[in-house]
Amino acid sequence: MDGIRKVVAGNLTRLRGSRGLTLSRLAELAGISKGTLSALEQGNGNPTIVTLWALADALAVSFGALVEGADTSVPDINEGVHVRLLAREDGPPRLESYLLTLEAGAVREAVGHGLRVDERVIVLQGQVRAGELGATRMLAAGVEWTFDGARPHLYATGDGPATLLVMMRYAVAEARA
Repeated sequence: MDGIRKVVAGNLTRLRGSRGLTLSRLAELAGISKGTLSALEQGNGNPTIVTLWALADALAVSFGALVEGADTSVPDINEGVHVRLLAREDGPPRLESYLLTLEAGAVREAVGHGLRVDERVIVLQGQVRAGELGATRMLAAGVEWTFDGARPHLYATGDGPATLLVMMRYAVAEARA
């Protein structure tokens, strides 16, 4: 976990500084406490997928911009969910690929990403229910599906684990002040 903490701390501090945002303003935009943000920038916090997505949305950057350079996966606040950045291309369009692993019975709910993003999923192993809330599909190994990642969506496994390749194609957006 120390490696991801250092990477997130450096990327977060650099991105916040390049946008001229104070700790207080970024915390407000992201909907997290100033103490949590401060701990993350000092490399002392526990970065989770949910917190990092909130910060990425507030900075109008991709999730990958915050974890690029990490050699490990990021845990979710829910047990049994991990994501690891595999590749990132700033484009346009901005493209990112992730390895998403879910243990048996794991659920990853996302409120939707603030940037317009198409989320393409290829199930590498196991089965997973994935997609926009209210329009999910059960996907088996070898199946590929694309949905609107800007809308609330989920990934959920049943009795067994699943491994997915998740590719995201972002629309270009400007940072908020």
